[in-house]
Amino acid sequence: AAALLYSIWRIRRHMRERSRAEQALSTEVALRQAIEDCMKSGLVAISLQGEILRVNRAFCEMLGYAPEQLVGQRPPHVFWPASDHQQMRAAMDAVRQGMQPEQGFELRFACQNGDFIEVRLYATPLIERDGSHRGWIAALFDITERKRQRLALNASHQRFLTVLNGMQAGVCV
Repeated sequence: AAALLYSIWRIRRHMRERSRAEQALSTEVALRQAIEDCMKSGLVAISLQGEILRVNRAFCEMLGYAPEQLVGQRPPHVFWPASDHQQMRAAMDAVRQGMQPEQGFELRFACQNGDFIEVRLYATPLIERDGSHRGWIAALFDITERKRQRLALNASHQRFLTVLNGMQAGVCV
């Protein structure tokens, strides 16, 4: 009877410890999810083979896909424009070889609705606690509007230069 009571006491103690640990884990997961979801930049975790492991809310909103449509997908990904597969594979190979440009990659992605967005992609290795390399985490910033504005400003500047160079009279600004 004493051994039975002792076993019950140990089991209850173990259950309380486990419950506390599960509660702490749940709190930590909720905090990490909140941090990840409040970000404006898209995040995607990719395995060594290129399989999508995880995406955040911003990434899904950028492209118009649900997480379930993206997670588990292997290259070529649905958001890779058919005409840009070679460029996408070259970018993935450069990341794998540690040859990422300092300014990241400027890539074009296809949205689910058929539109295209321009993104700046930065990748960093996804290293496990034991030091093993599991894949990469990529952060993506939508630069579509900034690029459109930059191109419009450049075109305006070119028109201005054309007008100035076409004038017969001297102009001083």
